[in-house]
Amino acid sequence: MSWFSFRGIESSTMGVLLLERKWDLCGKTRSQFLSIPGLDGSLTVPQAREDITMTLRCAVLSDDDADLQTASHELAAWLFGSGELVFWDAPQQTRSACVLSVSSFEGFEKWGEFQVTFRCAPYAMGAETTVGINQSVSFEGTAPSRGAFSFSLSSAADLIVLACTAKNVTLRGSFQEGDAFVINTQTGAVWRNGQVQNELLQVGSRFFEVPVDTTFLHLLCKNGNLSNYPEGVYTYRPRWY
Repeated sequence: MSWFSFRGIESSTMGVLLLERKWDLCGKTRSQFLSIPGLDGSLTVPQAREDITMTLRCAVLSDDDADLQTASHELAAWLFGSGELVFWDAPQQTRSACVLSVSSFEGFEKWGEFQVTFRCAPYAMGAETTVGINQSVSFEGTAPSRGAFSFSLSSAADLIVLACTAKNVTLRGSFQEGDAFVINTQTGAVWRNGQVQNELLQVGSRFFEVPVDTTFLHLLCKNGNLSNYPEGVYTYRPRWY
C-alpha cells in the first residue's frame, strides 16, 4: 500500500490513503549569465537548483460523518510546518519539506478527500555513509555530496592537501604527529584537535562537492620534501535528484 510519512508520523496511522503523487522532476536551475565585452555569448556562473513542489492527493475512509470531522481536525494539526518527508517506495531516503497548502476537505458518504502541497528540498537524502580516503571508493546517489573528511597525522607536516578531481583544500602550518583534523565541506569549517582553525586554509582552497563518479579521494601530507599519505574517512549523506 502506498504511504508517506511527515514529521515522523506515517499516513496509515492517521487513516490516510495516498491516492496520487505529483512532483517536479527536478528543481529549476538558478544561474546568472555574464556578458563580457568582445566575447561571443556569455559566461555562466556556477549553477544551483531551486526547491521542488510536490502535491499529494489523499483520502480518509469512515462510516460516520462525525469521524470524518474528527479526522479533518487531526489532519489540520499534523499537516502543518516543516519536517522530513518519506515515501513507501524509497523509505531510506528523506526530503526536507514544508507544507505550503492543504485543500478543502471534500466529504462524501463514507470517505473524504483532500490535497496537500509541499515545498521540498531539491535533493532526497540517504542515511549517513562512510568511505575511506586514499583508497578506491564508490558512492551512492545521483547528485554530488558534501560531508566531513576526518584524519589524523602519522607524522609531522607543514602542508596538507585534500583533493577530489581538479579541486582541493590546502592547509599550511606547523602540524604535529597525532594532530586530528576534520574538514567539513558542508559547513566550510576546518577543525584541528577540536578547534576551528580556518586560518590554516591556503588562498585558492575550495570546499568542494564530491561527484558520484569519483573513484578515489586523495590526501597528501608533506614535511619539506617528505611525503606521507595517511588514511582517513569521508562521512556523507548520499543525495538523489
